[in-house]
Amino acid sequence: MALNDEADLTDPANSPSLVWQTAAPISETELMQNSQQRLKIQRKLGEGAMGIVYEAFDSTLNRKVAVKLLPLNQNKDAKAVKRFQREAQMAGALQHPNIIAVYDIGFFEEVPYFTMALMEGGSLEDRIDERIDWIEACRIVRDLADAVDYANRKGVIHRDIKPANVMFDAQGTPTLVDFGIARVVDQAKLTATQAMLGTPYYISPEQATGGALGPPSDLYSLGSLFFQMLTGRPVFVADNSLGVIFKHIKEAPPRPSSFQPDLPKALDKIVLKLLEKNPKKRYADGAKLVADLEARFPEIFGNRSLTAEDHTKTWAGLALEEKPADASLYQEAGHSVDTGLVDETVDAPTPRPAPARRREGVRKRLTLIMLAGFFGVLSLGVGFVLVKPWLFSHSDSPPVGSIKQDPPEETETIVSQKDLAKAKWRREVLDAFEFVPWVEVNPGSFMMGSRINLRKDEMDVHRVYLSGFGIMQTEVTQELWQAVMRTNPSCRRGASLPVEQVSWDDIQAFITKVNEVLPYEVGLPTEAQWEYAARADRKGMFSGSIFGRSPKKVAWYQENSEGRTHAVAGREPNDWGIHDMLGNVWEWCADYYDAAYYEFSPDQDPTGPAQGFERVLRGGSWSEPVGQTRVANRHHLPPHAKDCSVGFRLVRTGAETEPAINDPALKSPAIDE
Repeated sequence: MALNDEADLTDPANSPSLVWQTAAPISETELMQNSQQRLKIQRKLGEGAMGIVYEAFDSTLNRKVAVKLLPLNQNKDAKAVKRFQREAQMAGALQHPNIIAVYDIGFFEEVPYFTMALMEGGSLEDRIDERIDWIEACRIVRDLADAVDYANRKGVIHRDIKPANVMFDAQGTPTLVDFGIARVVDQAKLTATQAMLGTPYYISPEQATGGALGPPSDLYSLGSLFFQMLTGRPVFVADNSLGVIFKHIKEAPPRPSSFQPDLPKALDKIVLKLLEKNPKKRYADGAKLVADLEARFPEIFGNRSLTAEDHTKTWAGLALEEKPADASLYQEAGHSVDTGLVDETVDAPTPRPAPARRREGVRKRLTLIMLAGFFGVLSLGVGFVLVKPWLFSHSDSPPVGSIKQDPPEETETIVSQKDLAKAKWRREVLDAFEFVPWVEVNPGSFMMGSRINLRKDEMDVHRVYLSGFGIMQTEVTQELWQAVMRTNPSCRRGASLPVEQVSWDDIQAFITKVNEVLPYEVGLPTEAQWEYAARADRKGMFSGSIFGRSPKKVAWYQENSEGRTHAVAGREPNDWGIHDMLGNVWEWCADYYDAAYYEFSPDQDPTGPAQGFERVLRGGSWSEPVGQTRVANRHHLPPHAKDCSVGFRLVRTGAETEPAINDPALKSPAIDE
C-alpha cells in the first residue's frame, strides 16, 4: 500500500523500506545489485517519510555521493513526484558552504532521485548526547545561522531544524540538510501535526499552533538546538510529545547556565532571545544572530564582515558589493550589539581613588591632628611620633627630607608580563613559520600571457625576465593565519585548509606583523612571479590554457571540489613541487590590475601598474569551472573585497638575517610554560 500523509510511521508495516519491497517498481535488492547504471548503490544510510538515502559511487563524476529516492510507489503520484523534485531543485539553488550541495536530479526505473554531497562526518544527532564544548557549539550555531539567513533571504523557511538534519563533512563543517518540508513544498497536505513528527523538542510556538512562519521560526528551532548542545538536554522535557509542545507554547525556557554554571552568561542572553515566545522579540534574522555571536566572542570568530547573502556573489566571477563594516560589531567580548541586551559577564573594574580624593583624605587627617593638639590629649611630640607613619603612608608625596623610593616591584611585574606575552606571540609566529615549506625559484624567463582563450587582458604575450625568489609550497593555511592574527575569518574551518575570506588589505596587516618577526622579508607575489611559478617552466599551448596534465590530479575546481575548499597539498604538485597553484582558492597578487598592462609592461621583474584601484587574483578556485582554472587567467577585485573562495600565498626575497627579536623576555623559561 502507499504511505499517505496520515500514516503512522511508528507502525513497522509502514516502514518506507518495507513498503518499498512490496510496492516499488524495482526491489531494493535489484537496486543494490544493478551494475548498468551510472550510480552504483553501495549501502543504505537512512530513511524517513520523505525518502530513502543511500551511499553510492557516481562513475561519471568519479566520487562517492548520497542518493535520495522517492520511497514506495509514490512515483505514480504526480504531486508527490513534483514535491520531491521541488526539494531537490530548491536545495540545489541554495549555494552556500553550510547547505547541502545537490548535484543531479533524475529517474531510476521510474523512481525519482537526486544526488547530493556525501556527509562523511555523521550528524549532530550522533554527537549531541554528550555535551559539546561551548566554543564548538558557538561555531556550529554561527555557521548554521549564516546558512539559515541565506536560505531565508532566498524565500525558503526550513521548518525542520533538528540534530538529525545537521550533518558534518569529512572536515567537520556543519551542513544543513533535508528541505523536505520547507515552506516552498506544497502545504496542502502538510498539516502542523505532520510537520511536528519527530521534532517536538525543536518546534517553534507559532509552528505548533499553526501560525504564520518566517525566519524567526527557524531561529527558534536553532535556539533549541543551541540549548541542547550547551547543556546536553532539550529545552523542555515531558512524558509525551504533546506535553513538550505545550511547554514550548506556554512555559518560559530555563537558562543554559542553570544546568552548566561554567557557561559564559552572554550565552544565556543569546539563547533566551532565540527562545522568546513572541517571534518579534527574537533576532529578526540569522544575520543579527551571527553579528551578536561574533561581537560577544571575537576571540572565537575574529573580524568577519561578509554577510550570508554575499557568500556566492563571486562564485561566477562577479565582483563583490562590499558593505562597510559597522565598527560597533567588533567590540570586546561581552558588549551587546544592537540587541538591547546588557552583558552580565563583564565586571566593571574597581575604580582607583582619584588624586583629589586622596588629597581630601590627607586634609581630614591633618585636621584631626590639629584637634588632638588643641585639646592637649597628647603632647605635640608624642602626637607627632604616633601619627607621622599613618599620615605619610597615605600621602601622594614623601615627607620633606626623605629619600624618594623606587616604584614598587608590582609595577615592574605588570610591564614584564606584557613584554612576555608579546615575546610569546613572536616565538609562536617563528615556530609556525619554521614548518612552512618554501620552494626556491631560480632566475629565468618565460612567455607571459596566452592567446588560447582570446582574452584581451592576457593576449599580448611577452617575454619576462625574473630574479630568483622563494614561494610558499602551499597556500597560507588557517593554522598559520591564526598563529599570526589570532583570528580565523574563513567560511569553512580547518587547520590545514587554506585561509579564505581575507581581503588584500587584511593580508597587508598580516604581512606587516610577520615582517616584524621573521629573519627575511615576505610579501605577496607579483603577477609575473605567480605565473612563472605556476607554469613551472612548462611551454606550449596547454600550459597557458588549462593544465599540463590531467586536471583532476593537480587542482580542485567546480567539477570535482564538492562545493568546498580542501586541505592544502591535497593534489599533486607541479613540476617545481608547488601545490594548488591552480584551483582551491583564488590567490591575491601584489599588482594593481590594468587590462592593458601587458602592452607596456617592462620585461625585467615587472611589478604592475604604478597606480590603480583593483588588485589582481590568479589561479581559479574550487567554485570555478575547469576552463577558468588556468595559469594565464587574470581576475581582479577591490582590495577590501572578501570571499569564501579567495586566499593567498607568500613569496620571500633577500638573504636571511638574525630574527628581528631582541626581546630579553624571549630567553625566559616562562615562554614555554
